[in-house]
Parts: sequence; C-alpha cells; structure tokens
Amino acid sequence: MTVAFTVSLSLSLLLIVSASVDGAYLPDQSGVRFAITASSQMTTTMQRSTTKTGVNDENGSATAAYDLGRRTDPTPATAYVQLASEVAGQTGTLNGMSSACTTLGGTNWGSHSQFCAVANTYTQLSTKLRGDSVTTSMETTCTALAGVSYGTTNEFCAVEGYTQLSTRLAGDSIATSMTTECTALGGTSFGPSDQYCAVKGTYTQLSTRLAGDSTATRMTTECTALGGTSFGSIDQFCAVPDTYTQLASYLAPNGAATKYSMSATCTALGGTSFGSIDQFCAAQYPTPAPTPAPAPASSSDGGALVIILLVVGVVLLCILGAAAYVLLTRSPTAPTSSATPDTELGNKGSGMAASDSMAAQVPGSSS
Repeated sequence: MTVAFTVSLSLSLLLIVSASVDGAYLPDQSGVRFAITASSQMTTTMQRSTTKTGVNDENGSATAAYDLGRRTDPTPATAYVQLASEVAGQTGTLNGMSSACTTLGGTNWGSHSQFCAVANTYTQLSTKLRGDSVTTSMETTCTALAGVSYGTTNEFCAVEGYTQLSTRLAGDSIATSMTTECTALGGTSFGPSDQYCAVKGTYTQLSTRLAGDSTATRMTTECTALGGTSFGSIDQFCAVPDTYTQLASYLAPNGAATKYSMSATCTALGGTSFGSIDQFCAAQYPTPAPTPAPAPASSSDGGALVIILLVVGVVLLCILGAAAYVLLTRSPTAPTSSATPDTELGNKGSGMAASDSMAAQVPGSSS
C-alpha cells in the first residue's frame, strides 16, 4: 500500500512538472522555438495556398508548405508597381486592361484604362519593347506561368515572382535566342526567337551597352565574378542573382563619346566595374545589419532549472518514501527472558531472608 502511495505521489509530481513548464520555450536543433504543452501536442494552422487562377502550389497540393513550423509564404508586398497595356510611343489600336486589373486585385486608371497599380510582388513580362511595331502573343506562356495576360494581342503578362531577361534592348532590330541560358537558369523562354526569358526569383540584368549604343563588349569575366550567367550574341549581357544597380558614366545615345572610367568610384561603392573602359558599375546598396534577436537563453535556462529542481525533488521524495516503507514494515523485537540486575539482587535478598528464618527455627542454633 505504501509502495502504491509512493508511486502515485511520484507520478503526480511528474504531472505537476509537465504542467509547470506549459508554455515554456525550448529551442530545438534547428533553432526554431516551439511551445511545449502538458499534452505534448504541437499543432500548426495550415492554410490553403492557391493562386488567383486557382492553380495549387508547385507540389500539386492545396496546402501551403511548412518547414519546422515556419510558414514559407511568398514575400509580402511592400509597395505598388505600375502595369500598362501599351509601351511608350505605341500607336494604332490601344486596348485597356480594366478586366485584367480587376482580376489582379489592382486599381485601374487612364484615358482608356491602360494603367493598373498592383502589389509589387507582380512583374510585367512583355514580348514588346519601346519602338517595336510588331508584337507576338504570350498568352500561352503567361497561362503556364499562372499569370494574367493583357494588351492588344496579349503581348503583356502580369505574373508573381519572376524576372524578365532579354537579349535585345529597346530599338534593337536583331535579337538572339537565349533558350540554352534560360533553361540553365530554370526559366521559361518566350518571344519570336526565344529572345526573352522569365526566370523565377530576383535577378538583375546587366549590359555592356545602353539602348541606342552601336557597340558592346563581352562581360563574361565580370559576370562570373558576380556569380551570374552571361548571355547574348557576344555575352554582352549578364543575369546576376539578387538586386543590383547598374551605374554608367554617360547617358545614351548622345553621351557615348564622353564616357569615362568609373573604376575608382565603383570600388568606393563596393561594386564591380565593367565595359570597354570600365564605364559601367554593378553595385549593391549596403544593407544594414539586422538587429540581433534577444537570446532565448534566459527563458530556456530558467525552464530547464525548474525542471531539474522538480525532478530532484521527485527523486528525494521517492527515497524518503522508500525509507518510510522499510521502517513501517520491520517486525517488532520479541522481549528477552533474562532477569535484570535488580531482580537478581532481589531474589538473592529473598533467599538470604529465608535462610535466616530457617536458622532461627532450628533448636540450638546461635544467633
């Protein structure tokens, strides 16, 4: 009975330990903090992840992907981006994009609703550049990318999470295919001769010439140094991951004769210069170091200390219970038959008194 009581007491104390750390945070090996509940169950709310066209995520599941309890949602919008159903200088029949803008959840305006403001998670792809007289539909490609096409011949496409690369600049009459490079980047090529590429993620296209320039130079070495992929007829373009800004020492096309090296300036900006005389620079604006999050040591160490103390207490109580059990179940000691010294003395005294009495009764005995 005592053993059962001791075990019951220990289990109760262990449950108290579990309840006492309810809501305490302990870091796992991945650094993600989870809440430990008394029932040892961790639940995460799962939400459906579908695009505006009803296409599920890339794994074919209607449930969003999770990584050790962390949502992998797309980057949230931080600003607006302007879309347009025409390019600068376009003439002829002009179509608006009111229907497409509504589908995208944007705000429409313009003389014939040719503009739309949407979240900056969208990118406008196009088979038409400024000055082009002929356009090619990209409706099929846009649908494959889960985007929304619009324009006179659906030459534009608004899609989330993509960057457009091109082997031609505005005003160029000749373009080269970039199917090989686009495939290597995991992108989708499109256009009359596959001169365009829609690549997933954030990329910056660099160029050794500006629109209107008649000549360009190779930039394979600089592109490789930046971790990018060069492309074009003579590798005059470079697709580099992340966000860069291309700076130039002249304006095109009239300022090409006055261009000069900006190597020193580029170095001061922490960038990479390129071009025939280093007239260009690819630089990133320095990102401030993120403020380190408070170390979770206090909460986790405190919780661990509480657990250790309570476990030690449980062990001590178990030891005390076992000791009490041993003491309570020991057999009582039987009384001994040996006489005490006082009793022996008393018996001796009684014997002596009896002897004296018998001696007094014998005739002739002297006292």
